[in-house]
Amino acid sequence: MTRFEEDQKTKRVHTVYNYSYTIQEQREYIMGKLKRGEKRDFEQMFLALESRIHAVVTFLALLELLNAQEIVLIQGEGMNNFWLTLPEE
Repeated sequence: MTRFEEDQKTKRVHTVYNYSYTIQEQREYIMGKLKRGEKRDFEQMFLALESRIHAVVTFLALLELLNAQEIVLIQGEGMNNFWLTLPEE
């Protein structure tokens, strides 16, 4: 009986948030920033974002685009030196 009463006292409450960002919208955002034949700095894609959640959703959209081979990631010299571009036709 004591265990039941303790379980009732320590009920967990989970909160679900609805964010105004979607992966599809962020895919379109990324594709809109890229132009064929031009390289775009990886960091520049994330500077205009509003929050961490916005950055996470954008990063997930970026991973989807990379996986679908709709964009190309070019690695430069040194650490954290990346560019994004559209693939050659």
